[in-house]
Amino acid sequence: MNLFLAAEQQQSPVFLIVLIVIMFAFIYFFQWRPNKKRQAEYKKLLESLEVGSEVLLNGGLLGTITKLRTEDDLVQVEISKGVLITTKRGFIVQVLPNGTIASIVNDNKPAKKAAKNENSAEEEKETESK
Repeated sequence: MNLFLAAEQQQSPVFLIVLIVIMFAFIYFFQWRPNKKRQAEYKKLLESLEVGSEVLLNGGLLGTITKLRTEDDLVQVEISKGVLITTKRGFIVQVLPNGTIASIVNDNKPAKKAAKNENSAEEEKETESK
């Protein structure tokens, strides 16, 4: 019992102060500072929005900005021909390079055409063999 009390009395308050300082430094360098950088980059991204930019929305929708309303932070996005949605700027996750949506749409079309061409080629082979 006396050994426990003796060990307890030997701890100095300097050790606790150093431990607290190390904890705050760890939190600052690994949590607060990176988070502030991310917030600054995101704010810069939202300020760089302009009409015609292709964007990715929080829900996974891709679209082109058709109208910006700065007074209430609303953005009108065209997600398909003639389909317009209005959303807050904060729901924009990423600005895509121009032409991304068109390349995605065009990539899907040749795949369908190629499948049709393969089917027609197989049919021609069957008719030739008969």
